[in-house]
Amino acid sequence: MKAHILGLVISALAGIAAAHPTYRLTILNPLEGYETCTVDAINDSGLIVGKSHRWVDGREVSLATLWQDGKAISLGTLGGDWSRATGINRHGQVVGYSTLPPGYEDAWHSFWYRDGKDHLRDLTPYQMTTAASINDWGVAVGGLYDRDGNYVDVMVASRGVVTRLGVGPTGVVAINNDGAILLRDCNEWCEARLFKQGASYWLFFGLPFGLNNLGAVTGYATVDNLSRAVLYADGKLQVLEMPLRYNLCHGHALNDQNEVVGHCNSRPIMWRNGKSFDLLDLVVDGGNAGLDSGEAKGVNRKGQIVGNGQRGDMYVGFLLTPTRVATHPGDAASVPTSSGQ
Repeated sequence: MKAHILGLVISALAGIAAAHPTYRLTILNPLEGYETCTVDAINDSGLIVGKSHRWVDGREVSLATLWQDGKAISLGTLGGDWSRATGINRHGQVVGYSTLPPGYEDAWHSFWYRDGKDHLRDLTPYQMTTAASINDWGVAVGGLYDRDGNYVDVMVASRGVVTRLGVGPTGVVAINNDGAILLRDCNEWCEARLFKQGASYWLFFGLPFGLNNLGAVTGYATVDNLSRAVLYADGKLQVLEMPLRYNLCHGHALNDQNEVVGHCNSRPIMWRNGKSFDLLDLVVDGGNAGLDSGEAKGVNRKGQIVGNGQRGDMYVGFLLTPTRVATHPGDAASVPTSSGQ
């Protein structure tokens, strides 16, 4: 009888252990000659984009950066001294924005880049824009500005044609493969809206940060005077678990399995089926490489997670790759240990 009970306990503990993901950590360093970096997004192939930056005479100089197999690759600029990559789709198409050469009146133009090319292409050559996201069909969204640098509308760029969404100076977050556009509307208060098929739909009060291809959204909302990470899916808003020792949580991104990543206070967090996991506590390969704080900014369908963290006085990017297949019922599938970036 005792042996039977012990067997049940061991089996239960094994099931609980299988429900907890574990990760291999890779530090993402900036380009050579740059002081730090900021990671913004990852695609399903493990390509990562963001920027490397340094300070020159009190002014930030940045270069759009692509990380492949842990190596930082410069994407260059449109002729100026500042660029940032903000989005990447499953085909390796990258969007972002860059300054132009001295003498141009426009301050910023959006760019497009395809993995393997040797230069950026000006996505909006006659208009000041800042691209924020690109879907797998190659449609990009971002902000549109007038000649004086005033933000006036949301722009949609497709096949070389730039159109105005007609929603005014509303913040734009992302576009998914169905063409739905996530908007961040802040006037007296902030709210999440989804623009689809010519109409705008209210989702919730708060700040949205991530959109997946199923139309689910993550961000944060104020609940009982606390900032709580939320998941909006299937017409319902779910307040995600907040770990006991924290008092502020934000969701930043999610994949199509509705796995949400973000941060609570200054720790990177992942939510699976509403349950929270402190990501730095789940690193089993590479230790935490000296990281003691950070935030997760992207997650792909394989469960790979990217973000930004602090190591001593230096800010770096990081990649977390799952080390085993999730076997607990209801868990999203992860990738095995042998899987790389």
